[in-house]
Amino acid sequence: MKDEHERRVDAALDASPDLASHIISFAAPIRGFRIAIPRQDMFSAILPRHAFDGLQTSIDLGALTGLDEQEDLLSIACRRIDRAVSSAYGTAGPVEAAGHVSLFAIGPIPLLTFLGAQLGDKVAVDLYQRHRDTEDWRWKPDTAFDPIGYCLEYLEDRGEDAPVAILLSLSGKIDMGTLPAEISETHTIYEISLKDVDPTPTFLNCARDLIAFRTFWHETQSKIAARHGDDQPISIFPAVPAPIAVSIGKDRLPKARAPLRLYDNDTAKGGFTFQMEID
Repeated sequence: MKDEHERRVDAALDASPDLASHIISFAAPIRGFRIAIPRQDMFSAILPRHAFDGLQTSIDLGALTGLDEQEDLLSIACRRIDRAVSSAYGTAGPVEAAGHVSLFAIGPIPLLTFLGAQLGDKVAVDLYQRHRDTEDWRWKPDTAFDPIGYCLEYLEDRGEDAPVAILLSLSGKIDMGTLPAEISETHTIYEISLKDVDPTPTFLNCARDLIAFRTFWHETQSKIAARHGDDQPISIFPAVPAPIAVSIGKDRLPKARAPLRLYDNDTAKGGFTFQMEID
């Protein structure tokens, strides 16, 4: 008699081939803690909308402990991500065959954003979120939650010629005191926050609200490019869920792509520190 896991695998494989999806999973240690993404959770999340194509691109950086402290490990992680994505997206590769990607990713925010930037926009990608309350990856029904809105405001306006920084205060409120002095004293600083809702790590429950952010992120980039141009980097200070971290890198403007300078909050170092630049 088949167990529940076997039944889910069979269902994922037997779904309509017209809705096939290639699963890409990404897991990297956060503050030294390794995180696994069970295959049965991924199968459950994509059903019944998509069928599993029978293959999986797994990017497991579990052995790279110390990602938060060592710059060389961060570079190694980026190279592994780049190789894995390039292989999956290559000619006659699994992404081309399926025509769709389902992404399950958890790890340090800078690496998630780097991963998103490698995915591009040639193939549709569904992003999934691990929910803390249910400990699974299935998006919850829209009817169970009020829609989430997003808003953009100035925290410091030093004019259109000043370099730009964006605080993404979604999972938590970012304290200006945690920014490096070279940012807080010289940049025009914007903040993206939740509309009429306090920031919280558990706000993102529905795929609808992720889609709303992706649209809002495009609009924000367009506004900033119109005012500041697109030839200077944008410094990013994120407190966001994993799918939104991926979206920051993936959903950049098609043409006006300002480089993104990614910072990560390290309480041991007293605030945000620079991690990498994505061009």
